[in-house]
Amino acid sequence: MGGRLLYVRREKSWLKHIDFAVLDIFCIIVTFYIGYIFRHGIGSDFTTYYWRLLCILVVLDISVSLIRSSHKSIVRRSYLREMLDTVTHCVTVDGLALFFLFLVQETGIYSRESLLIYFVLHNIATYVARCLHKHALRKKMTSNPDVEQMLILTNREGAEQCVRELSQDEYRNYQVVGVVLMDDIYEEENTPQESELNPAVKEAAATEEIAGVPVVSNYNGVRDYLMEHVVDSVFLNLQLDSKKSRRLNNELIRAGVTVHINLVRVPDDIPNRTVERLGNYTVLTTGLRLASARQIMMKRLLDIAGGLVGSLLTALVSVFIGPFIYFQSPGPIYFKQKRVGKNGRTFEIYKFRSMYMDAEERKKELMQQNEMDGLMFKMKDDPRIIPIGHFIRKYSIDELPQFFNVLKGDMSIVGTRPPTVDEYEQYQVHHRGRLASKPGITGLWQVSGRNQITDFEEIVELDTDYIMRWSVVEDIRIILKTVRLVIHGDGE
Repeated sequence: MGGRLLYVRREKSWLKHIDFAVLDIFCIIVTFYIGYIFRHGIGSDFTTYYWRLLCILVVLDISVSLIRSSHKSIVRRSYLREMLDTVTHCVTVDGLALFFLFLVQETGIYSRESLLIYFVLHNIATYVARCLHKHALRKKMTSNPDVEQMLILTNREGAEQCVRELSQDEYRNYQVVGVVLMDDIYEEENTPQESELNPAVKEAAATEEIAGVPVVSNYNGVRDYLMEHVVDSVFLNLQLDSKKSRRLNNELIRAGVTVHINLVRVPDDIPNRTVERLGNYTVLTTGLRLASARQIMMKRLLDIAGGLVGSLLTALVSVFIGPFIYFQSPGPIYFKQKRVGKNGRTFEIYKFRSMYMDAEERKKELMQQNEMDGLMFKMKDDPRIIPIGHFIRKYSIDELPQFFNVLKGDMSIVGTRPPTVDEYEQYQVHHRGRLASKPGITGLWQVSGRNQITDFEEIVELDTDYIMRWSVVEDIRIILKTVRLVIHGDGE
């Protein structure tokens, strides 16, 4: 589920399989037309009666799909089960259509040959189309580089069965990247510091595998692994009946990691809970913010619309700003820098270059003059900025090329500021929570008086608050407030 804003709650409504519903309707239209031209010839126009019957078939197909839940668990069905369900669905739709024609006494109007060909092809085409689409979805799930990266946290006793059932699910939309053996969670509190991974465990983690999945850590080292690798979610296969396990669960949620809890005994204080199926397990899923697929789709549509407009504006501005940048500091007018995005993924961010070419090298010399308290760098009279740079930073013009990042899917219009790699390397676990969503061009921190906020912990609090309260309406509010601030020149 990578590349998304937040964790997407698995839909239980008919919208979850709208693609299959549309595919079924497409098969009706195509096979109905083939049956018609087989009897009346290519180029023959539909008569009014045939148009009406086609509309009736489409309405019946939608109605039957909703009433029978024809697409429930469709991705997981076997090919034999799919054949039986497809035939049942098609026969029900076509049978009801024939019954309707019988009631209105119009069966004699239509060509029996055309209808017979349609009935046969309807079953075959629908079955083949469903199977091909399911195969494409499965291939997409397994080859998607941004697929949800999952850790399994379990005791050794039940580790193999848990790993096999989760990693061998053919239609999973996650990838099991490692196993954390949690047996040491029951050790006394006077064990070695929890942030340090025992060397013996580290050596074992490099070689030991369970059902083909590497053992990457134990309880004491899971925090280090989380900070050094991309982890979107964890599957917690143990009871939350100790202070350590409860504390770890809360830390994972604060770090922006989605937690799937195997339902054993679940404490009442777990936030944002939703029950789901994961492989053969029923799990309680929690996180900073759980969003529906519809909400994520709306946010992405907002990003695409804004990204297209912003990219066009960037191209126009480049014509005027580009020459000033080049003449004041020869070199590329665009600046690329590696940044850290959602849950530790790295990407290259684009900006109009507002500094001299050696700005990154000179940053180390200026660190003592940093005005921020924490893991960000900001300096009011930064000598690395070229003359035109002050102007484009004041009105946030330097940020415009980030609309290219939005269209690519690396960023969103509204989100949290993506840290540099060296900033991220200094993060503590709770700082990671601000990376639970895609980074944004603007965000709650930017519209909350960023010129006055110098405490990094306060920025983390604002970003986390944005993620927990996120909605499309909130994004629109932040966008409008950002426009107002830019017009007044409060960007730098």
